[in-house]
Amino acid sequence: MINIHNRLDIPKIILVEGLPNSGKTTTLSIVKDFLKKKFLKTKVLYEDDLDNMLDNHCNAYLTNEEFKEFLKKHKPIEKELLKIREEFSNGYIIRYWKNKNVLTDEAFKELESFDFYNLPLEDHFELVDLMWNKFLRSIKKDDYIYVVECALIQNPMHVSVVRDNKKPEFFYERVLNIQSKLSNFNHLVLYISHNDIKNVLLNNSKRSIGWNEAILYQYTKGNQFGISRKLTGLEGLQSAYEELLNIQLNAVEQLNENKIIITNDSYDLNEFSMKIENKLSKYIGIL
Repeated sequence: MINIHNRLDIPKIILVEGLPNSGKTTTLSIVKDFLKKKFLKTKVLYEDDLDNMLDNHCNAYLTNEEFKEFLKKHKPIEKELLKIREEFSNGYIIRYWKNKNVLTDEAFKELESFDFYNLPLEDHFELVDLMWNKFLRSIKKDDYIYVVECALIQNPMHVSVVRDNKKPEFFYERVLNIQSKLSNFNHLVLYISHNDIKNVLLNNSKRSIGWNEAILYQYTKGNQFGISRKLTGLEGLQSAYEELLNIQLNAVEQLNENKIIITNDSYDLNEFSMKIENKLSKYIGIL
């Protein structure tokens, strides 16, 4: 295996970004296989990984006082709660989806209200910043390349622009704030773009009914972004995707030179894989 320390041609962190169903998860797998062929040790942080500290969807955060009250309300499972809690900041993280089997229905439902993505915006981003700091400290001395999904652009956009209908400038500031934390790490942003947003919608239809319904709801009448624009149905989803794609591309434009934009209009796996591998070969510079 190649030692990546002090290698300026090898990024320590590769951040994969794009709209829902743009091809991010596929990209993570392609990048992982590419790096493996180059004899580089790799860890992949998928968006739906319940242990991914840079995402924390389906994880709850309770302050010390909130946790004490929560224990009182759920005495029958107190031992289980004390086992699964994780100290963080001035409280605890509870990975309630990961530990659903030890929770009562009432406890699970209540923990949903404390989910990272249900917290007030200021609280959410304060915790996200602390998580980034913790993550970067933890990887500083190891010899892995980390391939990360959604943590730089998509997730901050979803909470600020989509959920709370914040202006793009607020979101851009958040993205630049996160990238500033990466200044001591060689890093690369891989953004998956599209010339025709209808291709994304067509490929959405190949997903499960539940996934499609969730996406349709989230990006139209399920959040302040869609409500403020009176978006409904597939036409509303297309309108949302078009506007959000432009916002994301503007964010990428503001990032420093460590970025690659790759289009995925055809959704042809072989073609897409070749594009990514060619770009990475030029960027990383390992024969």
